[in-house]
Amino acid sequence: MIKPIKAHFEQKGVLATLISLLILLMANYIRNITIYSGTDVSMMVYPMKLILMSVNNVNSHADEFMLLVYLFPVLAVLPAGFSFLEEHMTGEEAYLKLRMGHRRYIMGKLRDAFFTTTIVFLIPLLLDIFVTALTFPMSALGDQINFGIYSKEYELHLNNYFIKDFFLNSPLLYTISYAVLTSVFAGLLGMLTVSISYCRPPKFRVILFLPVFLLLNLTMYIDSYMQQPGSISYFWGDYLFVFGEYRKSKVYIPAVFLSLIAATALLTFIGSRRRKNGCGIQ
Repeated sequence: MIKPIKAHFEQKGVLATLISLLILLMANYIRNITIYSGTDVSMMVYPMKLILMSVNNVNSHADEFMLLVYLFPVLAVLPAGFSFLEEHMTGEEAYLKLRMGHRRYIMGKLRDAFFTTTIVFLIPLLLDIFVTALTFPMSALGDQINFGIYSKEYELHLNNYFIKDFFLNSPLLYTISYAVLTSVFAGLLGMLTVSISYCRPPKFRVILFLPVFLLLNLTMYIDSYMQQPGSISYFWGDYLFVFGEYRKSKVYIPAVFLSLIAATALLTFIGSRRRKNGCGIQ
């Protein structure tokens, strides 16, 4: 398993994703240094609320965070989403299936896409947490929504955190768990993209960006349509970026993750059946 994943890390898509994430992280970090340099600890924001994937950042500077939201559908596909299609177009697919066996080949492609994409996201996100924790005082307790930490408004705000008690007991581990969740989500999207290209290989690579883009934007439109004061959020970013301020469903993340896995399995099954029945997929 290590060798195929290592091979993916030599691809341009992996490098492009890493560089994009690191540029966003660096821009956000420099902005935080500029804003909070010389600030007394009693006036400082809790450092984990300053990281790139913190929704709390929107209350002071939203540029880098919003860029991450907009680029996420592209960055989730770039590392390994094209891996099957490239081999299909070059004819390498036929050789590898002959050598490895059909089932082992496609299962390996899905597995490698998942782990490659997950790792590509996880490394920069954990680096951001580590560097921010070293740079800013972890004893700071402030928040960028300008509520006092002992105020009723802040208590109501905390109630909208996903698993609030986890945050209160260990804010750092809470933030790390979000980095893992976001990375795994990206990995599942990369794996889904491979299964789509396996089920029905498109003629142009750019088409493979569309399913993830449409899927993520669909949650935004559903949220806009369903949103009422105090209602549950349906927007994917409110669940997979940390410190979101909107009310959440505890079953949303498991349901979305299981749905992505089920969709991947179904598309892979359909693709395998079509090949077995000799549909002449080109």
